[in-house]
Amino acid sequence: MVKKYINTVKGIFYVISSGRSSKDMFTGIFNLNLYKGGVLRKEIGINNLLKVRHLKINGFINIDDLYFMQYMDNLEVLDLSNIIYHRKKIHEGEKLKLRKNLLKRKKKLTTIHLPEFISYIPDNFFYDCKNLQKVVIPGSVKIIGCNAFSGSGINEILIPNSIERIDHGAFDNCKNLESVIVEDGKKLISWEGIQFYNCPSLKTVYIGRNFKEEDTLISHQGIDELRLGCLVNNINFDFDFVNKLICEMKTPPSVKGNLNKINYIDIKHNYDLFWIHPLWNKMLRKNNSKHAVGDLNTES
Repeated sequence: MVKKYINTVKGIFYVISSGRSSKDMFTGIFNLNLYKGGVLRKEIGINNLLKVRHLKINGFINIDDLYFMQYMDNLEVLDLSNIIYHRKKIHEGEKLKLRKNLLKRKKKLTTIHLPEFISYIPDNFFYDCKNLQKVVIPGSVKIIGCNAFSGSGINEILIPNSIERIDHGAFDNCKNLESVIVEDGKKLISWEGIQFYNCPSLKTVYIGRNFKEEDTLISHQGIDELRLGCLVNNINFDFDFVNKLICEMKTPPSVKGNLNKINYIDIKHNYDLFWIHPLWNKMLRKNNSKHAVGDLNTES
């Protein structure tokens, strides 16, 4: 009850502090202040759907508004940072979710600002948004749905430490994706299926937390740099090659998977117990690293 009251006050504050609504049919810029959910269709008008290019909403929306938004095919910029869900038409299990397929195939979309309270990025949410360049995932998000970013134009992604699960194919076919950062954290993160399939531009990957042991972190032809943070103690990957592997952990992680070639290994600490991790030992010997344990010419 208290939380509902706080959200109501917050929504009213967003509306009041934003001044008057403005609608420019010529430029397609809409800055709307909504005192209740379910009125977006009335504010814009069904005949103006394709005129909307820049949309910022302050105040309250509900599931009907999200449904109406789904048909704005010329949308380029969407700012939902100051929205509050109007709870009357939101089922209890949906109140912190955005609508599935909301922005699917919005080929003109370049920029989006998400609200800080969402806990779930639904399936296909940014699917095939080829001009989308960057998305900041709020720290409240716990789950990224199936194919959520697949085929989008993002060039970098930071996965916050709030994320607990990433569903199958969430980042597949992102042709422009160059950098992936999995933020440091102590919670296990679950990846369903192999991620980053067909991302030919991927160059750098930073892993700052542990994954469930059965999850394959990444399957990729090869990348320039793979960095493992100090909190990592297990890793499962499948690379043809890594140009530079950087290990920041104090003890070597448990490794599964395949890594055929490493050009350079940078280990920040001395690993006296490398012998208990045969795959690491084999990789280091295979690449003639000075950090390897035992006879460098001996096959494991």
